[in-house]
Amino acid sequence: MPTSTSTSTSTSTSTALLRLRRQLLSTAYGNMDFRYQLLASLADRALAELDRHSSPEAEELADSHLRPEYIGITEGRALSEAGSLGIDTSGWEERRERIRSYTRGADAVTPDGTPADSAQRLWASLFDNYPSVAAALADLLTGLPPSWRMDLFQTNDLTQVPAEPRQQGDNGPETAPYSSTDWEDCAACMEANDLCRFHSGFLAGEQHLRGLLATLATDSIALEQLQDRNHEIGQRQARESAEKSPERETSQ
Repeated sequence: MPTSTSTSTSTSTSTALLRLRRQLLSTAYGNMDFRYQLLASLADRALAELDRHSSPEAEELADSHLRPEYIGITEGRALSEAGSLGIDTSGWEERRERIRSYTRGADAVTPDGTPADSAQRLWASLFDNYPSVAAALADLLTGLPPSWRMDLFQTNDLTQVPAEPRQQGDNGPETAPYSSTDWEDCAACMEANDLCRFHSGFLAGEQHLRGLLATLATDSIALEQLQDRNHEIGQRQARESAEKSPERETSQ
């Protein structure tokens, strides 16, 4: 029966399906990039759904994806697959080149990059997103006197300037505008080569909220405290509303 076939295929340790799902689930669990986590999780769910409907087809698909010639999607194949789905790719090449010219090597800048690397990325971001600020900064820097190194840092060798302590996971100040509605095309994330500060904070808040919801679902005392607090707030708002209503009638 299909159910028994699916079970035996999924539990076998030598199947391509299990190896591919292991890679996807590992990425969904441990990758530091939220976008890769999400994509890996979605791909694993799709494979699991296919396995429930047709185990042989799921195994064949997983085996084809693990072949060396398949790994690493090419530009031509990406355009071909998108075209076969009826997706308009006329702007894809321009967008790709814009991103490449925008980053100017930002993908090679690690959190432990040199000050020169960070300065290059910072200038590129200002130039692309805030040209007036970039122009003002250039005027400011070119207007400094020849003695600026000694005046500001008491040394003519900038390598002797103490580096600021870097927080773990901090890729430096991104200047690109944040895209609060689009995680995939957020220019600040591209600049930081990671989640930008806005999306890092949004994700941290989301995780904190999940923790609170999990606590409320499992801790009856916490739920009672929350209900009592909401009741207090409701009573206070009712009193404030009652106190303001006579004033409104008088003014009218």
